[in-house]
Amino acid sequence: KMNELNNTEWQIELVPLTGKGKKEFDAVIFRNNQVSIASYSKKGFPTTNYTLTIQGDGRITWETMQTSEKAGVAFWRGDLDAKMQTMSGVVSYQVTKTARNDFSFVSTSKKEVPPGK
Repeated sequence: KMNELNNTEWQIELVPLTGKGKKEFDAVIFRNNQVSIASYSKKGFPTTNYTLTIQGDGRITWETMQTSEKAGVAFWRGDLDAKMQTMSGVVSYQVTKTARNDFSFVSTSKKEVPPGK
């Protein structure tokens, strides 16, 4: 399943879990058995390894934690349907020890991308 996920880019729509604030759009990119998130890379979060778990019903869950010295910590968890066509999940972005932004997200599109270096 990791091979199937490699070299894919998912456009996602993020909604604050508080219900307050505006929707955000981002891209989750899987390459070389690692994951990066477009806008979080710009904030200083590195590409990271992730874990993949296959659920009993065939759904696939990926999880990662990204740490940036300047921007904080982000915990990502995404669930893919068994056919790997849709993704939904949550991100908890710990900006400081006391400030956290939590979002849910859904994929709006998926495309193949060329293998990275």
